[in-house]
Amino acid sequence: MSVVSSTIANIYDGVSQQPPTLRSVSQCELQENCISSLVDGVGKRPPTNHVTSISWDTWVAGGDNVFVHWINKNLNERYIAFIKSGSVATYDLADGTDTNGTLTSTAYLGASDPRTGYKAITIADYTIVINKDQVTAMGAASAPGSYGQKNTYADLPNPVNTSYYEVMGSGGGDFDNYFVLGNGSVWTEVVRPGLYNAFDASTMPHALIRQSDATFDFEALTWDVRNVGDDDTNPIPSFIGEAITSGFFYKNRLGFIANQQTVMSVNGEFFDFWRDTARAVLDSDPIDVSSSNPKASSVDHAVAMDESLLLFSQETQLILSGGDTLTPKNVSIDVSTQFQLNTLCEPTASGSNVYFATNNGQYTGIREYFLNSDINTRDAADITAHVPDYISGNAHKIIPATNQDMLFILTRDEPNIIYVYKYYWAGDDKLQSSWSKWVLQEGCVIHSAAVMDSKLYLAIEYQQGSGGNSTMSIEYIELQGGQEDGDLGFVVHLDRKVNLTSGSYDSGTDTTTWTVPYTLSTTPQACLGSTAGNDAGKALTLTSGGAGDTEITALGDWSSVDIYVGSQYLKKYRMSPQYVRGENKAVRDGRLQLKDVTIDYVNSGSFKAIVTPEGRDATEYEFTAKTLGDSNLILGSPIMSSGNFRFPIQSNARTTVIEFQNDSFLPSRFQSIHWIGWFYPRARSTV
Repeated sequence: MSVVSSTIANIYDGVSQQPPTLRSVSQCELQENCISSLVDGVGKRPPTNHVTSISWDTWVAGGDNVFVHWINKNLNERYIAFIKSGSVATYDLADGTDTNGTLTSTAYLGASDPRTGYKAITIADYTIVINKDQVTAMGAASAPGSYGQKNTYADLPNPVNTSYYEVMGSGGGDFDNYFVLGNGSVWTEVVRPGLYNAFDASTMPHALIRQSDATFDFEALTWDVRNVGDDDTNPIPSFIGEAITSGFFYKNRLGFIANQQTVMSVNGEFFDFWRDTARAVLDSDPIDVSSSNPKASSVDHAVAMDESLLLFSQETQLILSGGDTLTPKNVSIDVSTQFQLNTLCEPTASGSNVYFATNNGQYTGIREYFLNSDINTRDAADITAHVPDYISGNAHKIIPATNQDMLFILTRDEPNIIYVYKYYWAGDDKLQSSWSKWVLQEGCVIHSAAVMDSKLYLAIEYQQGSGGNSTMSIEYIELQGGQEDGDLGFVVHLDRKVNLTSGSYDSGTDTTTWTVPYTLSTTPQACLGSTAGNDAGKALTLTSGGAGDTEITALGDWSSVDIYVGSQYLKKYRMSPQYVRGENKAVRDGRLQLKDVTIDYVNSGSFKAIVTPEGRDATEYEFTAKTLGDSNLILGSPIMSSGNFRFPIQSNARTTVIEFQNDSFLPSRFQSIHWIGWFYPRARSTV
């Protein structure tokens, strides 16, 4: 037997599902409602803050089947759009104001499954909406007419009014036939008579268009028509006769994907997909290219990366590239990598990488597509290799937070959970690769999310009490650290948090009543705000208010102070089973009996350590940051402190579960862990 000890200096690398002996010492068994930081360690995740509520059932029955799009116009104008079959609704993110204008042409919105049947792209005041089920078509043909033929322009007669000619060329070279019309004084290049030159706008993508009064009209778009050439020299775009399945904006062109085709508009003219002249191919002309790879039978998504456009099919990733200026002459499509793709989850760019989801049986994998600049090759690393059975199946959205080096994953199978990936690159070295999950209220449905500035905005559906209607709540999580609520000195960790600045006092019952700006879905908790003086930061006991209510009450006169109200949530961090390590390897031939564990914490107000030896009941050790004799100690008031907290274990390290929890509104942040114990080797080496 020997006394041994170890310090886990960093605990910011999240969950690992590898055997404990193979894990990094900085990885853990379980991490929920935490946020990992290279600087600050593992803290309680920030709460969701209530922004506004939308009366959901008045607009859609069975809200699960709806498409959500976020419109980030500028810092002061942000909107959310909901699209279902036959209807669209827009709301101001600031206060939930209905911003619907004139909604025409909603018959276009006929996707069989709205959640996956639409795609939206916002460019300035236009949000272009694509119905992936709608097959596009041409409109009516132009009037037929006769025309003469000449070999060269010089052979044309005087430009008699309304006379058509085809200039055919004298043979050889790259000459393309073209058509001209005389107007009495000059010849003008025109389209051949009798062709289909206009799109059927009812089958083409439509748009939500922001008006000067900050409302949105939904209408069919006006697409440019073919004005020159014929079906050979200025062909109909290849998306006609197909369903457009995705769209993108790249190098000042609007692009559409249909089957194997990638089609881009005229440079700078987003609604023009026709050549300006049949006499020469211009750099600004539309681009229409196809993938000939047999594994890319259908392209599903497009993401801009560096100076290229990355195209995704179910089995293949392709690169569309050109010169510094993308033109019809220099465009090409080449195979890049070949990985399976979850086509229902759109890939997303973050920094210099692109992330996409794969289906791993009933679970989801995430790959990180990157360019290896040293050898000029591209690859897609599996960043879930150490957690292959962690992210539930049917992932439907990847949300990047580039400035915070974070990714968020939403899934259909666990709609109240946000999977969180925290990473950090130092040059070509990845110093952090941390997976964890944020668990929101059981029963809620996170329909969509988007990062704007440093906030993660969420569209969450809540049930209003037992058997009640549902409400769509717009909330956000502040991702930037260093925040505090008022002058409390800390963030109040309550989900659906609101700051109520005044209540109504009833002297007859000696109670104060507040109105909450949403229908409660759970029994709330409350904390007194900065205006409560010496009581600031204390918990306020509520005497009424629960699921289905919109009012809360508390004993006493609190009408002149502000309070924070919301739902509690539980932070969990479970250590990996501990081993003695030699030369960075776990020593498995022996028994480690832990004596005690010490956790280093900073700016923490409350947490508890729960020790559960195999076959025995759990023992809880509570930390409250309150020390007798401390001059800052005021009965009932919160105290934030930094230091270390030691508690006994006295059991086998391999079979004892050690978990830290915090369900209070006070913060807790862990930086490192130290343990001491006795090691009993099974065999002793002999000389």
